[in-house]
Amino acid sequence: MDENIFRTLEELYEQQQRLIEDENYIDAEKVTQTITDFKKNALKNQKRKLELLNKSSQEEFEENYKRELDNFEQKWIQKEKYLNDELFEQEMKIKRNQKNEIIQLNNTKDLNIKPRQSPQYLNLKKIQFELARQERFKEAEVTKKMADKIQKEENDKLYIELKNKYRKQYENLLKRHKEQNKKFKDEKERKIYLQRKEKDKEYEELINKYRTMRVEMEIQRKEKEMQITKKLKNALRKKNKSLPNTKRNKRI
Repeated sequence: MDENIFRTLEELYEQQQRLIEDENYIDAEKVTQTITDFKKNALKNQKRKLELLNKSSQEEFEENYKRELDNFEQKWIQKEKYLNDELFEQEMKIKRNQKNEIIQLNNTKDLNIKPRQSPQYLNLKKIQFELARQERFKEAEVTKKMADKIQKEENDKLYIELKNKYRKQYENLLKRHKEQNKKFKDEKERKIYLQRKEKDKEYEELINKYRTMRVEMEIQRKEKEMQITKKLKNALRKKNKSLPNTKRNKRI
């Protein structure tokens, strides 16, 4: 509150009082009008000062709000980048391991058939050699063909068994990789969801904080404006000092 207002007003009232005491009512009327105009201007000026003060406070408030929002965004950009980089590295590691496992399986794949020598085959070969030793070559040739046929059948069977075994191993490996990928995907989505939830919560808290501050600021502004205006109006409603008792003065 500007004390110059009251000082000036007091001086005007004193001037008005002197003019009334001197019975100079024409000039007293002029001073009265000056007092009225001064009161109006004082209220206007006080209102203007309050508006400028409120505007300055509001601008400072909005700047702080914008600065905190910017800091919030920058912080979460870094946190999201860190999480994305971490998840990307984990995903690449899983893919590298899976690739190495497939390479390792392929390296152990061996479909080269080592001839089986079943008892039946060995028995036929024994007969074959005995026939050849006895120079019964036609019979030995027939026996050889029978042994070769049995060996081929057994080798074909072995090849199919090895092929099925490899396919089963490969399918199991792919199945395990699929489960790994799904597990990682679920975990990735979970982490991203939790981070987003944390960000939303922090953002909501920030917004609510400034929303509450705005309300409190507005309440304080109105209360302060009402207090200052009321104080000024009460001061400006100061009644004129009582007029001197003219009749009593004349008797004296």
